Amino acid sequence: LAFAPDGQRLVSSGADNKLRLWNVLSGTNMLVSYPAPPRSGVMRRQRCCVSACGRVLFRPYGERVFAYELETGCRIATLSGHLEHVAAVAHRPIHNQLFSGGEDHELLVWCSERERSLIPGMGHEDDWSDDD
Repeated sequence: LAFAPDGQRLVSSGADNKLRLWNVLSGTNMLVSYPAPPRSGVMRRQRCCVSACGRVLFRPYGERVFAYELETGCRIATLSGHLEHVAAVAHRPIHNQLFSGGEDHELLVWCSERERSLIPGMGHEDDWSDDD
């Protein structure tokens, strides 16, 4: 589960491997269609997070992290760098950084090279680096 910063939207990930966006106040599914990640065998636990601006959802899957527009479900970036399953992600808004931790015993820090806010449409793989 991951709350949007406004506290009014919640993302859930179920045993069916689908992400769902919920309106917390009404309890309704907002029916956003997030693309299914590529099939890679057994599904494992994953911990998603939402950016501080509330516009971007980060989802670990396999050795990658996918970034989606929260409201539309459009994939805007794919971050690769782990050698094994990514278990969790966390967004640090003050420096616009994303942290990812995996079963490869690595903690990667992803920084926007353009030092812009995490907003839909900004992202391509080339905009992010794990070199910091």
